[in-house]
Amino acid sequence: EICVGILGNMACFQEICVSISSDKNLGQVLLHCLYDSDPPTLLETSRLLLTCLSQAEVASVWVERIQEHPAIYDSICFIMSSSTNVDLLVKVGEVVDKLFDLDEKLMLEWVRNGAAQPLDQPQEESEEQPVFRLVPCILEAAKQVRSENPEWLDVYMHILQLLTTVDDGIQAIVHCPDTGKDIWNLLFDLVCHEFCQSDDPPIILQEQKTVLASVFSVLSAIYASQTEQEYLKIEKGDGGSGSKGRPVEQTEVFLCISKPSSFL
Repeated sequence: EICVGILGNMACFQEICVSISSDKNLGQVLLHCLYDSDPPTLLETSRLLLTCLSQAEVASVWVERIQEHPAIYDSICFIMSSSTNVDLLVKVGEVVDKLFDLDEKLMLEWVRNGAAQPLDQPQEESEEQPVFRLVPCILEAAKQVRSENPEWLDVYMHILQLLTTVDDGIQAIVHCPDTGKDIWNLLFDLVCHEFCQSDDPPIILQEQKTVLASVFSVLSAIYASQTEQEYLKIEKGDGGSGSKGRPVEQTEVFLCISKPSSFL
């Protein structure tokens, strides 16, 4: 923890960051720290990775290394789905957000990773090798962060927004009914009960504009995807559920969007 923390501080200087990143053996050691079970070590490792990923000269080096270590996906998903350390969750979220922003191919690989795992594994095998699916892990992390401080949710909202920029990402959100519904309910609750309350001063809206933009973007993508599925059902002659089949929350939240005065 202390050694990685020192390296993280040193990496704030560009020349040292380039030097650290060019050392392949050191890079391997640092990535293996992500498999550690010690939260402070994981926190410092994530901070160092984020610092390096934020340097344009070496970002691609770290993205490539992470792509070469598929087990990092499992480690990060495990942290997001099970950790109660909010500082760690926020920092890991920032790393994931930066990775997805830098490399769409990596994002697609991670989205498809869990979906490619067999769903009918024997229970004994699934206990030894749990199947992590990215979106449910992101959702669990977001819930945990929200319980501590909703203002720190912006990174996870932006991750979800990035996922909606690719078809596989939006399908990963809406394909599983429970996960899609849980995400919708979380975002709906944030918009109508957490952010932009009637007694908030105008400056609060200014501070929340980034996270609100991500939230509305994800809500819009989910709504559009569900609407498209309804049309497909009708075209196939399944009858569909029409407007009656849509959750009441969808109508309510879009009323909020169309009438901002109702919650500002």
